Amino acid sequence: MDIWHIFSLLGGLALFLYGMSLMSEGLELVAGSKMQSILNRLTSNKFMGVMVGFLVTAIIQSSSATTVMVVGFVNAQLMSLAQAINVIMGANIGTTVTGIFIAMDFTRIAPFIAFIGFLISLRHHSKWNYWSKVVMGLGLLFMGLEAMSAAMVPLRESPFFINFLKTLSSPLVAIAFGAIFTAIIQSSSASVGILQTLANQGLVPFHISYYVVLGQNIGTCITSVLASINANINAKRAALSHVLFNLLGTVIFLVISLLLPIQDWIIAFAPSAPAAEIAFLHTVFNISTTLLLLPFSRHFAKLATFLVPGEAKRSEPRQLLYVKSDTFGDNLVLIANIHLELSRTLNICREAVGEALDLVLDYKPEDEEEVRKKVETIHYLNGKLNEVTVRLITRRLNKVQSRMLTNDLKILADIERIGDYILKICSLAEANEEREVVFSDKAREEIRIMGTYMDQIYEAIKDFDEFEGDLSSAIRVVEDFDGILDVFENNHLDRIGVGDCDGESGLQYNSLMTSVSRIAFHYQSIAEALQDNIDLDD
Repeated sequence: MDIWHIFSLLGGLALFLYGMSLMSEGLELVAGSKMQSILNRLTSNKFMGVMVGFLVTAIIQSSSATTVMVVGFVNAQLMSLAQAINVIMGANIGTTVTGIFIAMDFTRIAPFIAFIGFLISLRHHSKWNYWSKVVMGLGLLFMGLEAMSAAMVPLRESPFFINFLKTLSSPLVAIAFGAIFTAIIQSSSASVGILQTLANQGLVPFHISYYVVLGQNIGTCITSVLASINANINAKRAALSHVLFNLLGTVIFLVISLLLPIQDWIIAFAPSAPAAEIAFLHTVFNISTTLLLLPFSRHFAKLATFLVPGEAKRSEPRQLLYVKSDTFGDNLVLIANIHLELSRTLNICREAVGEALDLVLDYKPEDEEEVRKKVETIHYLNGKLNEVTVRLITRRLNKVQSRMLTNDLKILADIERIGDYILKICSLAEANEEREVVFSDKAREEIRIMGTYMDQIYEAIKDFDEFEGDLSSAIRVVEDFDGILDVFENNHLDRIGVGDCDGESGLQYNSLMTSVSRIAFHYQSIAEALQDNIDLDD
């Protein structure tokens, strides 16, 4: 094997991996906007969780992407550990689709497939561009396989390769090799595809491929493990569950191979078709281990909890809990985590608004300091989320994801202004204390009503991160509140007219109503943006 064959092999590998990446990216852009919704809504049932994991992985052609998504959702508290384990089991089955696809062998028409993808890309429409990535990626994938296959022919006479294969005759060494190689390229689909190419050239006999495939199923766990390093404790447990599941499956199949002629059965299923034999083994392994271990998914969760003990650490409030501005993973996970941060920031706004209005009724310097600290937190989180969202929106996203993030930026702008008006209310309360301004009993009661309406508006929009429901109720509450404020304004003028309020208290009350009215307006703007996100996700 000379240097040119090595170049051809490396080029074919690069083409294969790029084609797989391009196809996966295109599929995610076509269907990705629904992945978060599907995973969140349909995983409460154990069997449905497995089905969702299978479908999502089959769609985006990457079990690694699915498991990273799941770890991210667990980290964002959008999915329980038990639900995550069920989805991961389904993802293992979904990853077999690529191997089956490769076994169908479209290498002869691969250039034509890639050309069709190019023609589709000439259509100036985003949806067509997404599909062009899928088709072109598929063509490049098979072209890469063909290049690798041609480059591997001299390996049949290579003493080094022959000696290397002899070392793989040991099951444990073959399993270790499959695990390490898959961990390096971080794709079991790609690893299995490369093994199928070697097998088609007669370079790797099935009795070695069998154990390499078992190892590949362990190696694919590396991506979820890496994704969990900076995540919370439950996300680490989800990644560990993935490792335990595949490790136990490998042990089961290793034992079965010693007791039963399972290799002969698989060869009999697809004689003289090495790629099909590997695809069939990969499929049987993942379906069988899922059927065997699914009834024990809760036990996996308990075992992972036992092996990774402790409680989730409470983080300081003045930092992003779910999004790290310096680390970027899967788009869907990031968008879900941004929405969770928005929900958290809105909750801090709700607390600060209520406490600011309480200051107007009963001023205490220490309480004002606490409110101002919350506003500082709001502005800090707002700035960090703006930074993350702007960086994310510059990535390759589909139209739905881009529109959602644009709405999120509008929400962040509204939250920023709400924080500013909270500070105005704090300053007003402090000024009233210094000037000994006193509101009438009726005015104080109206201020309490304002606080009640603020809470009602927040309650109507607080669960938006689940992308469910109709936020028009929040908009109606704001509209009703506008009518209430008109009544309060007339009452205020009447009180001034009869002397119940003096000029200074009247001005302060009017300033307070203006700030509260503007907060309600920004709440309404937030509700409209959230409703648009919900409509986009349907």
